[in-house]
Amino acid sequence: GEVHGCCRAQTFLLNIIASTSTDKAFPLKTININMARLCWLPFAFFLILALSFTIQTANAGKEGSLHLEDCPKACDVRCSKTHHRKPCLFFCDYCCKRCLCVPSGTYGNREECPCYNNIKTKEGKNKCP
Repeated sequence: GEVHGCCRAQTFLLNIIASTSTDKAFPLKTININMARLCWLPFAFFLILALSFTIQTANAGKEGSLHLEDCPKACDVRCSKTHHRKPCLFFCDYCCKRCLCVPSGTYGNREECPCYNNIKTKEGKNKCP
């Protein structure tokens, strides 16, 4: 039968092994079928890798898109233009750890993180900077 391009070298080597073997219990047809099945492994691995990257990229900037260790850097950006840096970083970090999201930019864009936007003080004001 026809051999896929990705398996030509493997099949060539197996043909050499099979032709030098005197053992009749080592049929070449079975080897070619098994190698054709294995040819899909690199493609399947690449496909899974591409899908996982696509899913991560689609969630970027959305609620739950950050990891806990990403919060300090995201809050540094969020609080970079304020004169009240310490309280901004404190509350931003608190909100980020709860929501795993920080809105982009230094102000506004709260619609990107509904959880972040919905954390309020007792007076009903936004707690998260």
